[in-house]
Amino acid sequence: MVNSAAGFIDRPKVMNGFSDFIVQVFGERGKHARAAVGMAELPMNLCVEIEVVVEVEPQLREQEGHDANEPPEKLRRPEIENRRPLRA
Repeated sequence: MVNSAAGFIDRPKVMNGFSDFIVQVFGERGKHARAAVGMAELPMNLCVEIEVVVEVEPQLREQEGHDANEPPEKLRRPEIENRRPLRA
């Protein structure tokens, strides 16, 4: 989502920066589908909001020191779960 004024039509160009960055970091695996929609206002006056859904492959989980067959709920990281939410 792009925080933009009425009449601004270049929302896809704004999101292209994110898309290009993700492909640059992850290569072919970073190619993705996306939408670029305009919003009159975003929380905390953000300029963009990006939502990402990813799948972690078993060999990557092994590199992190986890058993590839271990259920995802056992991979939770308390230092992340115990953070306060960003939104008040």
